[in-house]
Amino acid sequence: MSSRRKKSWPSGFYSDGLSYRMKTADGRFVRLGSNEARALRKFHQARRLEDAGGSSGAVASPRMTLRAVAERWFEAQQADGMRDVGRDIGRFRNHIDPLIGSRRIGDIEARDLLLMIRELKRQKKADGSPRHADGSIVNILGVCSSVFELAILEGAIEHNPVKHIPSRKRPKKRGKGGVPYRHHEAVALMTDPRIPADRRVLHTLQALTGMRIGEACGRHWRDYDRGTPGLGAMHVWSQYDDQPLKTGRAVHEKERFVPVHPALAKALAHWRLSGFAQLYGRPPSDDDFIVPDPSTMGARTRSKAGKDHRGDVEALGIYQRGRLTHGLRRWFISACRNASARREVIELMTHNAKGEVIDAYTSWEWSTLCDEISKLAVDLHSTKLAVLPLAKRETPEIVPVSEQVFASDFATRDQSKMIPSAYQWRRWESNPRPEMVQNDIYVRSLCFEIRLGLRPQTGSHQR
Repeated sequence: MSSRRKKSWPSGFYSDGLSYRMKTADGRFVRLGSNEARALRKFHQARRLEDAGGSSGAVASPRMTLRAVAERWFEAQQADGMRDVGRDIGRFRNHIDPLIGSRRIGDIEARDLLLMIRELKRQKKADGSPRHADGSIVNILGVCSSVFELAILEGAIEHNPVKHIPSRKRPKKRGKGGVPYRHHEAVALMTDPRIPADRRVLHTLQALTGMRIGEACGRHWRDYDRGTPGLGAMHVWSQYDDQPLKTGRAVHEKERFVPVHPALAKALAHWRLSGFAQLYGRPPSDDDFIVPDPSTMGARTRSKAGKDHRGDVEALGIYQRGRLTHGLRRWFISACRNASARREVIELMTHNAKGEVIDAYTSWEWSTLCDEISKLAVDLHSTKLAVLPLAKRETPEIVPVSEQVFASDFATRDQSKMIPSAYQWRRWESNPRPEMVQNDIYVRSLCFEIRLGLRPQTGSHQR
């Protein structure tokens, strides 16, 4: 196997993928071990940085703590304008740093991360429930993995220990296939008087546009254009406090325009004319959020929006795990498609996805989008959802019956009270069906005649 020189290594250094050799000043080749090769590479990186005017202390080292590398990662994330940097910083400082933040990054291995996972699973709330769901632990491991990837990029370590955790020992996130709200539940979230007026408007804004909860919280009045032909247009370009959209750097997640459903337009008009001023003490301006946080007049945070939504569904008695803020978005998509709206048009309003190759050459008219969303029929009259108790399941008693022949469908003979004892329902394993009786053919023909209306259903029938 021929040797080749590594471009990122010093001059005179060669490797064939299995061994390392270095050419000395007198022209001889000296074989190096893997540890010596790594040390030579670190020395070469530090020398190259010094020649460029930097400091060798800026190069990451295996002796650096995980906390120090994490701070460098936070700075890089903030410089790149990445979304949710604050949440990642909170995950590290609240959950990772107390456990392994002071450890040297070169000494952390997969078993140390397994111990961290076990400790996070052992933590409980005051009521005894787990403090961290499996999805939260997955997000914490994701932050930890990103910090290790930065250390690999800077040459401090050779591998990411998060990727060495066995898959069977990793916590699993719940699947994306959630359950949408039913029609009467979605209408109750938009109209029930037990929910505060501002949150009813927020639910309506999300349920009749298919926006994510952050996109609904981040809408200003200036984003609502009432002058477009047909239906009004809602400009979706940000989420929460003007943060970029989810995966907003991707081409298929650029800003989009959503037609405003007639029921939503009516609710927004009432909210702007009277409801907003009654709650916030002044009329809204174009720069105000449509549904701002009452305490700050700014955008609602992810935490507040999620907690308010859960409080509303619990007040209505329709709470179900896994279908909170995203349940209204699922209901909108499901309801539109059940109303025969075209999938590719609804997808353009909710996801702005790439679709097929032909979609790149297709430009939908605004009237087409308005026609498809108008197929959704919804009545937003003020209603109060009545939560009924679950019905008790009781096993019906088998009442002894007479020998009178009763004309009934023998497929449901266990539900009849007028079937002769020979035809009463029996458990097959313990008592098999009795043999055919003499009048069985007559009884079957009698049932058939009654179904056709040839005989009355009352009275006794004798041969």
